[in-house]
Amino acid sequence: MIYPIGEQDFAGIRRRGLVYVDKTDQVYKMTHGSKYYFLSRPRRFGKSLLLSTLKNYFLGNKEPFQGLAIEQLETEWKQYPVLDLNFSKGMFNTLEDLTELLDAQLDSGERQYHCTGYGNKSLAWRFSNLIQTAHAQTGTPVVILIDEYDAPLQAMLDKPEMFAQYQQQLRDIYLCLKKNDEHIHFVFLTGITAWGKVGVFSALNNLKNITFDPDYATLCGITEEELHTVFPESVATLAKAHNLTTEETYNKLKARYDGYHFAENTPGVYNPFSLLRALDSRRFDNYWIETGRTLSITTLVQHQYIDINELMGEVEASADSLRNLEKLDENPVPFIFQAGYLTIKDYNPITRNYTLQVPNGEVRESLADHLLPFTWGLNFRDANKFRSGVLMAMYHVRMDELTQLLNDYIFRKGNYMTMGAKERYFQQTLSTVFLTMGYEVQSEVLGYKGRADLVVKTPFNIYIIETKLNGTAQEALEQIKGQGYADAYVTDGRPLVKLGLNFSETERIIDDYKYEM
Repeated sequence: MIYPIGEQDFAGIRRRGLVYVDKTDQVYKMTHGSKYYFLSRPRRFGKSLLLSTLKNYFLGNKEPFQGLAIEQLETEWKQYPVLDLNFSKGMFNTLEDLTELLDAQLDSGERQYHCTGYGNKSLAWRFSNLIQTAHAQTGTPVVILIDEYDAPLQAMLDKPEMFAQYQQQLRDIYLCLKKNDEHIHFVFLTGITAWGKVGVFSALNNLKNITFDPDYATLCGITEEELHTVFPESVATLAKAHNLTTEETYNKLKARYDGYHFAENTPGVYNPFSLLRALDSRRFDNYWIETGRTLSITTLVQHQYIDINELMGEVEASADSLRNLEKLDENPVPFIFQAGYLTIKDYNPITRNYTLQVPNGEVRESLADHLLPFTWGLNFRDANKFRSGVLMAMYHVRMDELTQLLNDYIFRKGNYMTMGAKERYFQQTLSTVFLTMGYEVQSEVLGYKGRADLVVKTPFNIYIIETKLNGTAQEALEQIKGQGYADAYVTDGRPLVKLGLNFSETERIIDDYKYEM
């Protein structure tokens, strides 16, 4: 099986016999519904491949669709003029960069329809003229496909003045769509973020945003069912490479790459790029984060726009706020969600609030690895030593090494988030440390006899941690046992570690620990 990793040419994928997960039934439904569409998905989710599929369909290229669901649905295969604007590969540093990219792409269309010689006109005028000319010459209204409409804006997030200039330039372009409605058959835009006042949404008030539409929740991405039906041999090969059973391999893939939900009560989907990379390389690595970051998570955390404990835990957000991004400093959650660092876990129809969380192990570990040095003020070399040391100490349950690392890298240097003398500040620091290790962390966990300070779930064991300030570690350990904090995890299967820690207010270090397994 040959995987189309990073490939975006639908016809080429089909011609070369690369594996293709058939979504064409959804393509047919969409193209026979509304006229103007927008879809937001994180990067590397197959948006460009979807647009290539649409382009081939509207060009009437029947051959690549042979054997797919749409072959049984479509009878006409009518040909339309197709105009594309692709911002995904642009390098945006100045306004001229955006202008030159638009000029080059409009020039390509103008040469195709023999309407050159308008270089002195505005870009918006040329775009309108191109739409009208293509319609007039073919006698058929135009299909317009715009890939990564927001890429220029993403590049200017930390440059407000340039952002505003880009915003105006793009608004002028997108207004052309509304002004030329009678010349247009179908419009589809993709992007990562849905900016509420960028122009595309304020100018196109008839744009149908299918980002949260249950009918298209699996349009991009790979479902559990598709993994089982399309890739069983690949999963068997991966299982053999790691000496795992097939069931264990499916579970490990699910924990690491699945978990994205773009509407409530819909199947989760795998990140297709990461899943295909894992099957191809036969390794459970972190692939998505390698492809570049669409936003500076570190900037959001450093400017205290969002707390790392909130980011790595659960986040509440209203349905309206998730659909339109406004200002990062006022509410960064929609941006983080749309970029793929958070996904839908639950929805409350009464409050119309979503509960969001990190989708899977790959994103959690990658986020943790990236945030660790910035959170604790460590250089990358020390951050790697600290992270490696903590991971190994937790894996082998070497609590002497763990407390030494925490004291040396965090507490003695004062590199922890709050310097208060209350016990909860000590707990918060520990929670943040374990979150930046990529662990699942719960604070103040309610049991039938009381609340455990921290429960830390690693892939290999579960730690139930109780902390004391100016007390004793033995007292903390006895509280874990006496209150039965570990009872709820006995059936989990992972070894349980009961850990009592004491923090000295005067020495400002962990001065005592006790643990039992």
